[in-house]
Amino acid sequence: MLDARLWIDALLRVHSSLQVRLASENIMESAKDLLSPDSGSVMLYDRKRRWLFVAAALNLPKDVVKKATARLGERVAGKVAAFRSPRLLVGSVERYPEFKGVEGRGKIRVSLCVPLVSDATVLGVLNLNRHNDSPHMNYTEEDLHAAALFAAHATLALKNAWLADTLLKQNRMLKEVDAARADVISGLVHDMRGALGAIRSYADNLIAGVFGDLTPQQKEKIEKMREQVERLAGLLEEVRTSGRRELRRKLTSVRRVVQRAMEATEYLFDENEFVVENRVPGGLEAYMDVGRMEQALVNILSNAAKYSGGGATVTIDARKEQDFIEITVSDTGPGIPQDKLEKIFEEHYRLDEHSDIPGSGLGLAIARRTIEAHGGRIWAESPPEGGSVFHIRIPVR
Repeated sequence: MLDARLWIDALLRVHSSLQVRLASENIMESAKDLLSPDSGSVMLYDRKRRWLFVAAALNLPKDVVKKATARLGERVAGKVAAFRSPRLLVGSVERYPEFKGVEGRGKIRVSLCVPLVSDATVLGVLNLNRHNDSPHMNYTEEDLHAAALFAAHATLALKNAWLADTLLKQNRMLKEVDAARADVISGLVHDMRGALGAIRSYADNLIAGVFGDLTPQQKEKIEKMREQVERLAGLLEEVRTSGRRELRRKLTSVRRVVQRAMEATEYLFDENEFVVENRVPGGLEAYMDVGRMEQALVNILSNAAKYSGGGATVTIDARKEQDFIEITVSDTGPGIPQDKLEKIFEEHYRLDEHSDIPGSGLGLAIARRTIEAHGGRIWAESPPEGGSVFHIRIPVR
């Protein structure tokens, strides 16, 4: 009968590390304390090379540890892994039909060979041996049962360690990708800032009358153009720092944010002779990141301008429901197929009938991320009478 205190100490050690190498060594040490082998090993399965190799050993020569490998179905460890069931081997392995052809094991008198299997996937094999000159008695079926129980814990520890190792590797890869992306974005932002600076300079000179007097209407249009240049400069800064900053919420007039989004897309609606109505009540306020929410609305309005057809009407309304603000953007365009109402929010997804209209398919996906970052949700409807309605629901706080 195995000592309960030994079991507790052994299992605590087995589960104490999330590094594969240390976990393997802990398994070997704990197995030594529990089952008193004269020698042994923890062999792990390398999926790339498709063989078992020694990850931790007890009383085995270093040259043996380095060279000892076994493919599934080969040698004792490989066959036990292929069988996926524990084996108690007493004396020569040649006396067991399933191990026919396996070479002798020299000084080994008895062995416990237990596969480390998780959900039918082989992680490795635990080998525990007693030698001809061992002071210990032969292993028994009771020892085999104990070894199998211990192997279940060892398998879980290895699985957790492999998962942690995989996550660490993926995290390193993501950091490298993110760093490369940041470099590309930084370069693009730098170049675009230069272009925007030139546009801003020309606009300033036009407003100042350097190239001649302007009519009041011309001056108003150029001033709006300059406002949009400033807005784009702000968006570029947000792109540059995206992923390094959280939302900057402040109590804001919903109507004002909607109005700014309408002004940013005014040129699109003018080109297509749209009628745009802002019906948002003046008293509605919510805590939001003004720049990001404005951009989300710009993306939705831009879609309406591109896909609703000339002469359409776009209406923006809002109301308060308990602790939420719901903004609706309605248009009188052709509408959206019912089976596409969810897919239009996926990155790069575009309706087949819009394939000839320039666009990246990112606008609504970005809008959704922004709304969800605010703790809200966005969805679309296409009423039977035609047109589309986009609903944005965000918490007041």
